[in-house]
Amino acid sequence: MPLKKVSSEEFIKIVKKESGLDLSKPSMTIHVGPYFEWDREKKDFKKPKLVVTRELGRKNKEDK
Repeated sequence: MPLKKVSSEEFIKIVKKESGLDLSKPSMTIHVGPYFEWDREKKDFKKPKLVVTRELGRKNKEDK
C-alpha cells in the first residue's frame, strides 16, 4: 500500500469527512518515522521499521 503525502489541512478534512471528528484544535502530535534496531552480531543496523508515535499535551492541575 503506497503512502500519500498530504498537508495538515487535507488531513483534517479527510478525518472530519470519514469519522466526524473535528481536529481544528489538535490535542496531540503524531510523528511517523523509521526505527533502526542495532544488530549486535553483525555490528550494523537492521532494516528500519515504521513507527508511529503520539505526543499528548500535558494537562495542568488547574485544568482538572
